[in-house]
Amino acid sequence: MNYNLNTKNNDSLSILGYGCMRFPLKNGKIDYEETKKLLQTAVGLGVNYFDTAYVYHNGESEEVVGRFFDESGLRKKVKIATKLPLFSIKRAGEFEELFKTQLKKLRTDYVDYYLLHSITGLSQYEKFKKMGVLDWAKAHIDDGSIKNLGFSYHGTKDDFMKILDDYDWGFVQIQYNYLDENFQAGKEGLRRANKLGIPVIIMEPLQGGNITDKLPAHVREYWQSLEPKRTLADWALRWVWNDEGVLLLLSGMSTLKQLTENCETASTAVAGGLSAAELEYFGRAKILLSSTKKIPCTACQYCVPVCPKHIDIPGCFTDYNKKFAERQNKSKDKLTQKIKRKAMPYVNHMISTGAIGESPALASSCIACKSCERHCPQGIKISDELKNVVKELEGPFFSLIKIGGRFVLK
Repeated sequence: MNYNLNTKNNDSLSILGYGCMRFPLKNGKIDYEETKKLLQTAVGLGVNYFDTAYVYHNGESEEVVGRFFDESGLRKKVKIATKLPLFSIKRAGEFEELFKTQLKKLRTDYVDYYLLHSITGLSQYEKFKKMGVLDWAKAHIDDGSIKNLGFSYHGTKDDFMKILDDYDWGFVQIQYNYLDENFQAGKEGLRRANKLGIPVIIMEPLQGGNITDKLPAHVREYWQSLEPKRTLADWALRWVWNDEGVLLLLSGMSTLKQLTENCETASTAVAGGLSAAELEYFGRAKILLSSTKKIPCTACQYCVPVCPKHIDIPGCFTDYNKKFAERQNKSKDKLTQKIKRKAMPYVNHMISTGAIGESPALASSCIACKSCERHCPQGIKISDELKNVVKELEGPFFSLIKIGGRFVLK
């Protein structure tokens, strides 16, 4: 495992941080035994930064992280990051109430890296600043219960710059990958933070899997044809680590295979490690991808808990993107293979929506309340896009597949 020095506080941090929002599940809950194996293996392979949040896994992530590091006796060997959920706070008194709850769930008396979660713009930041969030945090920095204060950001570049300049931040966390080089804070925001001496942590380096396992077939084949031979994740992670302005990146690893492969990459990747020829590969991949992805959803799940109709919005968007990508597929498969491939988006959508269950949550169930849109880091017009999902995936062919599914289950 390679490490970078946080020059702000002299912490030596693994360049691969563990994002704790995609743990393996069992019956809808975190599978603790499987997650325990992952966390134990991660520490053994040198990962020493673990990022969770109050809302991850419907509030269960912090408890699991706290339980593991308490029972394993490894708490002092790692750095734990968690976040204050600004989007759910209505009054200043909730800062302290939530923080005390988080400390209890994490079974600790301090948080190494504490973030104001998902700042979406200057007006939101100013609102909570007036409520006293910075003064409240400073008091906990002074008593040692918060070691470093930062914020995660999902807004415009201009607002990001203004918020950066407003406070002596301990660190910041932004979305950054080879597709999102100029998205939100982007490279300009990264460089501004570097100039100010503010360490930068990267989230969504694989864009929620959109640039690995969710890639269209022809783009995947492109990467697989290149030299040297690397996995899709290896290429994407190296692109982020190639930037000397990055302190570390977070990956939400849910299998041992993902974890071990990412750790292997993190043991050889260095800033400036990609050649000029290799960097050109990413430009070609962007061109290939630009015509195949309709909705830039990263499956962060922030929208799901606030949906009154309990629609699996990320699942719907994944199904829609796959359907669109299939149109671009010029494969010369046999007829039966083509039929199967074309039918899969509808089958997946049937599963995503629970269409044959007792409580289906179809995209057509959307009431356009737009609660989800206020929580979307990508700024997706979710209500409008769900209408497109209905148009593409909930027509007559979907109804036939749904009827067939019910018949099979009888």
